[in-house]
Amino acid sequence: MFAYARDRVASDLFRGLMNALIQADQMGIGMSQVLRAQTTRIREQQRQHAKEQAMKAPM
Repeated sequence: MFAYARDRVASDLFRGLMNALIQADQMGIGMSQVLRAQTTRIREQQRQHAKEQAMKAPM
């Protein structure tokens, strides 16, 4: 089920989240742990992207 949704959506962030959920399900890891780790990763990526855009902005 998760793999089907992962392949239909074009977002890299969504694919990464779905991959993590699939692996967690296969390994028996709690979903709450995975979701916490993934939200931290996504927030960090968004911060980094914002910093890059700020550096490119004209003065």
